[in-house]
Amino acid sequence: MKLTKSYLKQLVVEELIKEKETMAAGDYRKKDIAQAKAAQQGLTGAERQILSTITGKLKVVASKKNLAASGQVTTLLDRLDKELDKLIATLK
Repeated sequence: MKLTKSYLKQLVVEELIKEKETMAAGDYRKKDIAQAKAAQQGLTGAERQILSTITGKLKVVASKKNLAASGQVTTLLDRLDKELDKLIATLK
């Protein structure tokens, strides 16, 4: 089986869902807070707002529907992933 980017993304989404199901609510909240603090270092308020809004909406979709099979959302996420890869490559 050839490992494709979309297959790897699907595996990650599935693992996140499994992790969410096995963690207690308090553990999940603590993990979110720790990740948020780490991610917000060096960000402006506007950048934090953008990330927070998008992350929240993705969590809502993922909790109600398989994010990896969300049609246009998945296509847009794939495009965003590629664009971010290009941007990161230029920053190095």
